Amino acid sequence: MLKLIKKRFMNASIGTRLVVVIYAVIVGIFILLSAVLLVLAEKTSQQDLLRSMLDTVDSGSLLIEKEQQYLMGIAEYYSLSSPVQELFLTHAQGGRHTDSTEIMQAVRARMYCAGLAFYDLAGTPIEYMSIDNSWGPVPQDGDRPLQRIVAGSQLYEWEFIDQGDVCYMTADHSPKITLWYLVKDTHTFRPLGVLAVSLDSRRIFSSSYEPGSPYRRLTVLDRSGRAVFSRHSPALSAQARETLLAGTSDGSITGHFIAVLDGVKYRVAYDRVDQSYFYTYVLVPYHAFTWNLGPFYGYAVAGVLLSAFLLFPILLITSQTMVRPLQELAASMRQFKSGNFEAKVDFHYNDEIGQLGRLFNEMVQENRKLIESTYLLKIRQQEAELDALQAQINPHFLYNLINSIQWSALSKGEAEIADVAYSMGQFFRISLNRGGSVITVRQERDLIAYYLKLQKWRYSDRIVYTVTFPEDILELHIPKLILQPLVENSVVHGAECSSQVIHITVRAAASPDGARILLSVSDDGAGIPPAILCQLPESVPAEHASPGSRFAIKNIYDRLKLTYGDDFAFTIDSEAGTGTLVQLSLPSALPAPERRKEAQP
Repeated sequence: MLKLIKKRFMNASIGTRLVVVIYAVIVGIFILLSAVLLVLAEKTSQQDLLRSMLDTVDSGSLLIEKEQQYLMGIAEYYSLSSPVQELFLTHAQGGRHTDSTEIMQAVRARMYCAGLAFYDLAGTPIEYMSIDNSWGPVPQDGDRPLQRIVAGSQLYEWEFIDQGDVCYMTADHSPKITLWYLVKDTHTFRPLGVLAVSLDSRRIFSSSYEPGSPYRRLTVLDRSGRAVFSRHSPALSAQARETLLAGTSDGSITGHFIAVLDGVKYRVAYDRVDQSYFYTYVLVPYHAFTWNLGPFYGYAVAGVLLSAFLLFPILLITSQTMVRPLQELAASMRQFKSGNFEAKVDFHYNDEIGQLGRLFNEMVQENRKLIESTYLLKIRQQEAELDALQAQINPHFLYNLINSIQWSALSKGEAEIADVAYSMGQFFRISLNRGGSVITVRQERDLIAYYLKLQKWRYSDRIVYTVTFPEDILELHIPKLILQPLVENSVVHGAECSSQVIHITVRAAASPDGARILLSVSDDGAGIPPAILCQLPESVPAEHASPGSRFAIKNIYDRLKLTYGDDFAFTIDSEAGTGTLVQLSLPSALPAPERRKEAQP
């Protein structure tokens, strides 16, 4: 039975054998690793989540404690100030207290301070200030912080007063954290009264709260279960808040637990604010699995390394019988690539690699025949054509000859002829561009200017031209001779075909974002007939257009296509008897392969 299985396996295709062996091993290893990594990752993820929640509640408690210290500083300062001492002493003696406007204005200037109120020992309000338009301080009697402080149980007490409560102000317009602080005579240390200073609880986290900040999940409750601050949506019910308080009833300062609030299961982390009855909570919906991919990456890398270590001996053995023929085939291909057109392989088996080897041998033979019959013949033909072209004219000889004519004309006082010769020389110099196919916008502008100057000398007043190029694009690079042939078309179809004056305008500009170069050539010549215009620039029938114009437009279009691909625009607008406008839009930067061809200075 085993022999039969082995025989069928060895007779199977190489792809089947590789898939069966490698797939079986990988699946087995990764099933085991996945189970282990899943357990480890989930455990680490839960620990990270809990740590993050505890850090958040601790940070929230610190923010509240900071604001409490701020209120405590205000209370200590005013309890010892002379005007406040005089205010309480005057009131205790039954006299009319002095003007307290200066005290209230000073408190009003305090950042985040929502209000300040002074009470005598009986709980009767003496004076108050509020910045949120709350008014009507309420006498403090019964089981209130003021009564407990006066009774001597403590020096101060914190209290949360919700918006609309009537225990502090008759009309209270904002939720407040309020500090009730005992004021004593600075000489006799006898109690004089109590001051209450408060801040708007909504502003505690306002400067630290952002949509992505951890405080979006923070909830703060007082000992009565009222929400001092909460970003929880939807708002927690009274029963949910009682459940949260019950989770902290053991007196612990910080901790965590799981609770069901309003029908939803949450992970809860809490922290008690120091020296007060406020608790900060963070609520995160409970999920069976919580994922933090940070530590999981480490486990994944370990799993990959372990898998590679286990797979190595198996792949090493299989590669000896399966991969070696591929290596031989690759070596033959490299020989063929290096120029050995006699390279071939010799396989004895009829599997996929053997079939591939035979196909390679056939390809080598066909390629050798192709080289002998076609490629070498084409090379010889191109070499002959190149020799013929090189024999026609030496442009540098022509350029040097024109320079000689210029200097000869200057020596004889023929300034106009010298100027024409100079323009011709510069025109040839820029056109040659040392063999380069790319020039700067400045060189293209100069080429057009020299060409039009020569045509102006030829046609005199029959040509009027304007060349406008801004300085900020002159050093950018474009393919050579893409505007001059268009200007030449305007001259040929304008001045040569008509006795009328022709106006030629050449413009260049950068797009608003600087990413493109905008070029245009316009004239008021005879225009292009509609039958021809509809076929430009792809093709122009020879019987409807001169060879020069057809070649120029087609040549420009083809070179732009080769240089920029589809990232250019070439439009021609013309009307018979009115004129022609040719517009180009090119990228400001040449494609990477073209940058090596940039014009030399």
